[in-house]
Amino acid sequence: MPPKVKFKKEAILDAAFAVVRKHGWKGLTARSIARELNASTGPIYTHLKSMKTLESKILEKAFEILLDYQATRRTEDIFLNMGIGYVLFAKEEKHLFRCINDERYNSLNREYHDKIFKTLGRKLAAYPIVRGLPREQVDRFLLQGWTYSHGLASLVNKGFYQEITDDEITELVTFTGLRFAQGFKEMLTAT
Repeated sequence: MPPKVKFKKEAILDAAFAVVRKHGWKGLTARSIARELNASTGPIYTHLKSMKTLESKILEKAFEILLDYQATRRTEDIFLNMGIGYVLFAKEEKHLFRCINDERYNSLNREYHDKIFKTLGRKLAAYPIVRGLPREQVDRFLLQGWTYSHGLASLVNKGFYQEITDDEITELVTFTGLRFAQGFKEMLTAT
């Protein structure tokens, strides 16, 4: 009898992540993971304690990829890079974008969104417009910028802008982002 193929938890997580990346949450089953691994479902059931744990790990990995997109330098402006990265993530990682915004996973998504916001807020603390401001103001600035980026990202992800290029995304986010930042600065000086 041939020896049983053994899989580590990481291999199963990687296979599950690949399934979700290609097909979204609806494609995630023990069978689809096994197919991705070219194995039977036995090892999947052996290693999986619960689907909730697996889903949480998948979301964590998706948010790490999102953060990489937002940290990538595309312009000289860190704030714009965050917005451009968010929209590009929605364009290039359609299923992952939908997963991190799926209302069925609100509590998990909220946890990871909060972690991302804290990370981005720390990076943004040295941004000229918000430098020296209380954390609440920096968070407000970030949230208001995210609101625009999320709207654009959702439209791009759903296919509203079917043929939008990376350069056009950069142009849209830059145009609105710079005007928003200037308006935020003026609002601060007026008070």
